Amino acid sequence: MAETKHITVDGNEAAHTVDIDLLEFEVLRSLELSDSSALQIGLRGVAALAGRVKASLAITGGVHTSLDVVKATMTGAHVCQLVSALLANGPGHLRTLRAGLEMWMRENEWESLEEMRGNMSFQRIPDPSA
Repeated sequence: MAETKHITVDGNEAAHTVDIDLLEFEVLRSLELSDSSALQIGLRGVAALAGRVKASLAITGGVHTSLDVVKATMTGAHVCQLVSALLANGPGHLRTLRAGLEMWMRENEWESLEEMRGNMSFQRIPDPSA
């Protein structure tokens, strides 16, 4: 019978699963990539801290699309870690994300990321507990 141990690297970004085959005495490894559903916990954490700490904030899990970048920025993130997105889609995905972000910003009349940053942080929304 095998036992599984989950080791999370960089938040939930890429969890390396180690499975041990006790009959063959072998270590079996796999890599589980995050998806956009993992973004929610990071958004909540950044929204709670934005404007309350003197630090740059990063989202470290679940950022895969340009809309994920918009959400992260609006909660107050300065940086988005894209490990799973780049492992799944390759480095060219950065161009896709940038183009999508620029298009969204134009369509929604945002001039800069700085202008957007923190607009949806807990300090700036009417009811953060909702």
